Amino acid sequence: MLSTKYNLVLCDVQYTGRTHQGAVTQNCGGVGRNLADSLTRLGVTIMLLSAVGTDAHADTLTTHSPPGLMGLGTLRQDTAPTASYCALLDSKGEAMLGVGNMDVHNHITPQWVRQFSKEIASSQLVVCDGNIPQPTLDCTLQLCAASDVPVSDFRDTALQCKEPHSFTTSRKIAAISR
Repeated sequence: MLSTKYNLVLCDVQYTGRTHQGAVTQNCGGVGRNLADSLTRLGVTIMLLSAVGTDAHADTLTTHSPPGLMGLGTLRQDTAPTASYCALLDSKGEAMLGVGNMDVHNHITPQWVRQFSKEIASSQLVVCDGNIPQPTLDCTLQLCAASDVPVSDFRDTALQCKEPHSFTTSRKIAAISR
């Protein structure tokens, strides 16, 4: 996911609706984007398949990404906001609660991905956002397999493209793995 992640670190949380003292940080993420960012900075030719809105979060991600990372494979969608995730962490840094809006990724279609078959074929690695629809994931896997291009699943397992952070995503991984 291309997302802006907010971490809220709180102590002694009481769910009474009151404001709690804490620290708020904003980071560029998610897992796939960060993997693609790091590998691009190391000189690996990456094709990142993801989506962003046309908002300030998209501008932040573009500003803080290596040149070309958020290029052809990043859909810019003006009808949905850039994905965002907010985690509520305890004083030890453990997640207590997370809220995310990943709807922008539903705009990534097989038809949109197919237009990049030449770029996919010439990539050293394709990194898929972990929230793309199943038909888009299937199409991407087929294009990569046809060109013998590895696909990242964030755990170095071939032909999987998901971060298992939810039941829905985990079911998609299981379908691909069979």
